[in-house]
Amino acid sequence: MPQYYYYLKYKGVGFQPDMIIVGFTLGDISNSPVVLMTKEGYKAYENPFTCIDFPLNRYLFLRYRTYRFFIYNLEKFLKSTRPKQEIPDLIFKKFIDLAYSKDIKVVALIWPYMKNDYSDWELTQYKEIRTILENYGIPYLDLHESFDNRDVIDLRSHPSDYIHPSRGAFRIMTPDIHNFILENLDSIRQETTQH
Repeated sequence: MPQYYYYLKYKGVGFQPDMIIVGFTLGDISNSPVVLMTKEGYKAYENPFTCIDFPLNRYLFLRYRTYRFFIYNLEKFLKSTRPKQEIPDLIFKKFIDLAYSKDIKVVALIWPYMKNDYSDWELTQYKEIRTILENYGIPYLDLHESFDNRDVIDLRSHPSDYIHPSRGAFRIMTPDIHNFILENLDSIRQETTQH
């Protein structure tokens, strides 16, 4: 989610889009890692961007422990000043506020976790994603519904990969995504003609 916000803020608004389609999957409302390319290959760091409203300085982050120490502690301090329930959707609120300030409609896709049975944590994650979207009035398409009554094991890109759908799975989801986007584009056109 932080990457969406910073991309929109520093680059995306320059394209003057009518609509942004946001994809959510498990872990997107929690602190996913920052993954950076280093001389030793890719390195994952705890993502400090939940409360801080400035982009990561890659050079300083990779080379200076003092910078990382400062970022993490500033984040910790800011988190401690906010009620816990506000934290997961704080950066999303910034994203939504920025989009709305530029008259950009936001819609969301909830990507399926390619499993037939969900743990309590997974069910909680999906509930939190839907709650956040509903709280902000964001139209969303829950792509789990595309796979109702199907065994999704054969629709993964790899047998043990719960995240990436196969080509067959995309063929199943594509009509639903297409119709959802068209419906929301039509609503934008209607709003435009009314003004």
